[in-house]
Amino acid sequence: MSGYRPDGARHALGAVAALGCAAALIFALAAPMLVQRVKAPRLAVFDVNLQPPPPPVPKQAPIPPSPVTRRQISLPRPQVILPDPPDPVVDATPVPPPPQPELPAPSPSPLSALPPAPAPRAPVARDLVATVLSAVPPRYPIDSRRRREQGVVVLALLVGTDGRVKTISVSNSSGVRRLDDAALAAVRKWRWSPMLVGGVAVEVRGLVEIPFVLREP
Repeated sequence: MSGYRPDGARHALGAVAALGCAAALIFALAAPMLVQRVKAPRLAVFDVNLQPPPPPVPKQAPIPPSPVTRRQISLPRPQVILPDPPDPVVDATPVPPPPQPELPAPSPSPLSALPPAPAPRAPVARDLVATVLSAVPPRYPIDSRRRREQGVVVLALLVGTDGRVKTISVSNSSGVRRLDDAALAAVRKWRWSPMLVGGVAVEVRGLVEIPFVLREP
C-alpha cells in the first residue's frame, strides 16, 4: 500500500521536474548573455607629456638706424695783423703858452712879500713810445673782417700828469666808422708814465697811429 501512488501525483511530480529542467536550461543559456552585458567599458589611453613647455623666445627690440655723420667744413678766415703795440707818432711841435694879460701894479701890502704862485704849465710834445706802460691792441671788428674793411686810424690824445688819457679824438679817419671806434676804445685805456719836466709832472700831447690790415689766407 505504501508504494502505490496515484497517476495524478506522478504526473504532478513529472511536471515539476520538467519545469525545473526547463528553468535550469534557460538560466544556463541566459548566463553568458548576462556576463557579456556586464563587461567593463574600455578606457581611453592618452599620451601625456609631463615636461614643461619651452619658454617663449623673447622678441628682439628693433635696432634704431645709426645717425648719419655729417662732415663739418671749416672755411678759412682772414688773419688779422695788429700792432704789437703800434709805435705812437708824436707831434714834436711845442705848444706855445697862452699870452698872459697885463695887470696893473698892485698897491703895496703885507701880502706882496709872498712869492707869486707858479703859472700852470702848458702841454708839451714828447715821445710817447718810451714811457708807455700798458697798450692793449684794439680788436678787429667782426663785421669789418667779413666785409674785408681795412684802414689806418690816427688819434690825437692828451696824456695827463697821472699818465692817463685825458682827451682823445680822431685826427685822421680810416674811412670806416667801425675801425675808428675800435681804435678809440682801445687807446683810451692805455697808460703812460707821468712826464716830468724839471722834476714836475706835465701834460703831453701826441699822435697814435693804429693800422687795421687783413692778411690774405
